[in-house]
Amino acid sequence: MKKFVKEILESIIVLLLLSGLLLLGYVYNPKKVLRIKENLDNSSPEEYSSMSLERQNLLSEFDDFILESSTKEAKKLIQLIYSNPYKLNRLVLNDIKKEVEGYSGELLEIWYVYNMGVVAKHKEDVICFDLSTVIASSNLLKLSDVCNYLFISHGDGDHFSSRVAKRILENNGKIIIQDDTGIFEESIKALVSEDYWENIYNLDSGKEYSIGNINVLGIKTMHRMQEEKDNAWLSVKVGKYNIVHTGDGVLDSHSDVNLLGNVDVLLANSIVVPLSLKDLNAKYIIPLHMHELGHDREFLKENSFSSYLEKLNGFEESIGSKIYPLVWGESIEVV
Repeated sequence: MKKFVKEILESIIVLLLLSGLLLLGYVYNPKKVLRIKENLDNSSPEEYSSMSLERQNLLSEFDDFILESSTKEAKKLIQLIYSNPYKLNRLVLNDIKKEVEGYSGELLEIWYVYNMGVVAKHKEDVICFDLSTVIASSNLLKLSDVCNYLFISHGDGDHFSSRVAKRILENNGKIIIQDDTGIFEESIKALVSEDYWENIYNLDSGKEYSIGNINVLGIKTMHRMQEEKDNAWLSVKVGKYNIVHTGDGVLDSHSDVNLLGNVDVLLANSIVVPLSLKDLNAKYIIPLHMHELGHDREFLKENSFSSYLEKLNGFEESIGSKIYPLVWGESIEVV
């Protein structure tokens, strides 16, 4: 009996040690991560057409930082949450939250979170789009506490986090989707009690709504070129600004552009939007969906700052928009 108890105790100790090592590995930030963060903290976003060599080098350095942690095949989730890029993103989430809470300007400030995730603030209204990361860390959940409105373009895990949606609803925030099937709506309702369902808005495509202090228009689109899968382009008017978020969508018709009106900020999926930049004629463009960690090395190469800037350099027609490539945690103020 004593031997059995001893073996049990030894097993418990081993499990505790392993758990401690796993936790330590999760919270530990290598020097490389801290150095990249310091470089980002000392840099400021620059517009594409007048970008300095120093800024170009920083973007290239960030590309290399992502690729160093990539593999030939897409990493498994357990690998991703211990990777250096994930550790960096987790660090910047705290900075974003503090900056959003501290911003009190009369203009529109926009922060880049991850993938297609963006936070925008105008006066007291905080509007969030596709707030999701590799896995919803406690830092991401704390950031979601600032959101008055959460827009979700579609239900893929790199755009939709059920934990974030639940947290926002329970904080009396509003969730806006556009999904004709209703399946997406039902999956969100299942997260919370009926007391919060009135804060879930499912838009009809092409119809404008007034929700709280904002006006909203959703346009149903294909998910990239997959006809069987839906996505929404979402137009949000707050104050004098019109923000358009593309998700992973491709407009079915160029005539849909007319529904959007004058676009101040285009939050553009860099994979699917480049050929539409001139047609949309947005004042500002923020290219997104680069460095999405749940992919293999080849995908990350193709969807990097270097690749995106090369596409822009080869674009034959002039683009009148101000294009700001942002790294996670960076923000711009829209005039």
